[in-house]
This record gives sequence, C-alpha cells and structure tokens, in this order.
Amino acid sequence: MFVKKWSLILKIAVTGLIGITSFLGDTCLKYTQTAVTRAFLDNVTHAIVSALTWILILILSKKSLVQNLDGIFFSFALSSFIDVDHFLSARSWKLSDATNLTKRPFLHCTTVPILLWLILILISKALNYPSLNQCSWIVSASFLSHHIRDGTRRVPHTIAQSQ
Repeated sequence: MFVKKWSLILKIAVTGLIGITSFLGDTCLKYTQTAVTRAFLDNVTHAIVSALTWILILILSKKSLVQNLDGIFFSFALSSFIDVDHFLSARSWKLSDATNLTKRPFLHCTTVPILLWLILILISKALNYPSLNQCSWIVSASFLSHHIRDGTRRVPHTIAQSQ
C-alpha cells in the first residue's frame, strides 16, 4: 500500500516539476536582458524538461532511474542539441542570425523525430538490438518535449497575428 502511494506521489511530483520548470524557464526569459542569456536559459530549460520527461517515462515503465542515468543524460543533451539547427539554417554562428530566421529550422519539424523514431524501431527489431529500441524512445521524448514547449510559447503569438 505504501509503495503504491509513494509511486503515485513520485509520478505527480515529476509531472509537476516538468510544468514548474517550463513555467519558470519561460517566465525568466521574459525578464532576461541579453540575447545570449535568453538563449542559454531557453536551452537549459529544454534540457531539464526533457530529462524530467524521460525520468517520468522510466517511472511509469517501472524501470530503475539509477540504471538508466545514461538515458536521462542522453535525453538532456539531445533536447539541448536540437537548437543547433538554428545556426545551421542561418549558416552562421552569430546568435542574432540564428534567432531571426524567417522559417522554423529543420529539426523543429515534428516529422523528423517521427521518421527517426520509426527508422530506429525498425532497425532495432531487424537486428534484435533492444538498446536501440530504448534509444528511439529517448529521441522521441527529447524532440517532442522540445517541440511541445516551443509550440506552447508560440500559441499566443500565433493567435495575436491571426486577429
């Protein structure tokens, strides 16, 4: 009985932490003065939200967090790495160029992680490679947590433009 309650409390706590981290990260972005600080804070927030998302998935799957620290770190790093596509699309390492693109960069297209997930799943099944299967789910969680957070911040902006 105690274990079930503890498990429920842990699930609720991690879910709450995802929301709180997103809210605090986005709120801090509003009050940050420099573009470099905003980019850093946004990137770190993406990374933390992704790591927490993978932790929640591990908890829901009843897997050990300690035995999956590498997956948690991979999720953290990958979600942060996604924003490199801003610089690649801008063909510049200048932050001002990367943050003033006319369209969303390629890694911000949700089709990319879906295809990547599908390819990794198929390869893992064909080669009987279970760790690649887990990797595919980490990739999916990292990309989708990044895209959802980006999307929720753009909704008010998009609605205001359409009116």
